[in-house]
Amino acid sequence: DDMSSMEAMDEYEEDSSPTPFVPSNPGGSGIRQQTTFNGKYKCPVCPFTTRDNERLEKHNYGHSRAVGFLCPLCTFKSESAGFLRRHVEIHGVREYPWPPQYVGISPQWNEWNYGEE
Repeated sequence: DDMSSMEAMDEYEEDSSPTPFVPSNPGGSGIRQQTTFNGKYKCPVCPFTTRDNERLEKHNYGHSRAVGFLCPLCTFKSESAGFLRRHVEIHGVREYPWPPQYVGISPQWNEWNYGEE
């Protein structure tokens, strides 16, 4: 998934404000999101912040993926090692294990190798 430059900039925003948990859908599925006091949304798992709730939902999908290149610092996974490097940078560390580990088996790999769908 390619992102626009605006979405990519969200990955690099930092916020030192306290971050309370707020239900994303009160009375719904129980999935929670974290939001800052200044109106930004923050991932409850990593330092990612954004001004757009839909962008946060797309980002959170990366934490629940079954396959992909795994962030060495959290549960985020990406189909692209290059995009994962941009994600790792939001953690603010200078050194981290690289190249990333690919976890899970891609459904396409099964189809290509075993004729399964």
